[in-house]
Amino acid sequence: MQTWPIHFSAQFPNYKHIDTGMASQGNGLISRTCIYKVSEALKTSKPENIIVGVMWSGPDRHDFYRDEPDGLSKSYKRNTEGWHENPTGFINDHKHWFIANHYWKTRQAQVYYKYLHSFTGSLISTLENMLRTQWFLEKNNIKYFMSTYMDHTLPINYITHNPSTSHLYDLLDMSKFLPVGGMGEWCRENTDLPFTEDDQHPSSPQHKVFTDNVIMPFWKKTYG
Repeated sequence: MQTWPIHFSAQFPNYKHIDTGMASQGNGLISRTCIYKVSEALKTSKPENIIVGVMWSGPDRHDFYRDEPDGLSKSYKRNTEGWHENPTGFINDHKHWFIANHYWKTRQAQVYYKYLHSFTGSLISTLENMLRTQWFLEKNNIKYFMSTYMDHTLPINYITHNPSTSHLYDLLDMSKFLPVGGMGEWCRENTDLPFTEDDQHPSSPQHKVFTDNVIMPFWKKTYG
């Protein structure tokens, strides 16, 4: 499926497109991957020749690192659906990161979401990942924009009234976020096009409409 990074990169034919998206990955891996890939690009390219777009995922997604990834059971690493990679990684074949979602039936996911996960804690981690990525990009003078896939990634009314999250939210540079609550909601409310078969993900035509009507006007307004 052609998602927004493909449509966005088509507007910059002289740039090399590097897409690091992966199904089911959380914001920790999104941040780490972005920082690593940009760091690598800076070894051979000037900052002004690098463009970054980040779309943040659900805050309840989790990832953890294992020194010995083969130490986990085969049942955890088995991927019968074929739409995600576990273990995964962003440094060549160095795959030590495991991902987990709240509805997965693996023992590790069930233990984490039963005993360790909390709603506020997941928002704290998401805000910290956003800040770390923003600070890195700004330090290196990289042109970038950010957005969220769904508006529940940043539940503003909750975040701004909770002292554990409000101080982090206040540090975000929201001027670099697209002026929408979430891509999913925008596509449902502003297009008559159908979603994918699961009715949960915008279709390729919707990604194109979102790029043309939200991303590109924002980019031109922000960076000229």
